[in-house]
Amino acid sequence: MSAVQYAMGLLLVRQGERSRALEYLKQAAVLEPGNPRYSYVYGVALNSEGKPAEALRFLKSALERNPCDRDILYSIATILVDMQANGEALPYAEKLVQYYPDDPSYRELLDYLRQN
Repeated sequence: MSAVQYAMGLLLVRQGERSRALEYLKQAAVLEPGNPRYSYVYGVALNSEGKPAEALRFLKSALERNPCDRDILYSIATILVDMQANGEALPYAEKLVQYYPDDPSYRELLDYLRQN
């Protein structure tokens, strides 16, 4: 059932009905909390709808279940950067580099945060 909710949410996003899509994406993430992709997409959708605090709460909760998920970690870090909370973003960037040392974009993010 969660896959159907997720697919419907993505369809609505593509059709430009982002606010309606949120409910379907949320249902998918709630129905299958162990699926980090659903949580990631819902969190990004919340942020895109101008709800960064809500997105962060949801993504941090999802990170507890999926502590090494690169998409969730990166989303949290970049939302915090957008909120000018670089100090709060730093631990997430550090984890990205620790878990995925071969990805240069994570190293760039970490270097940026350490310099600012």
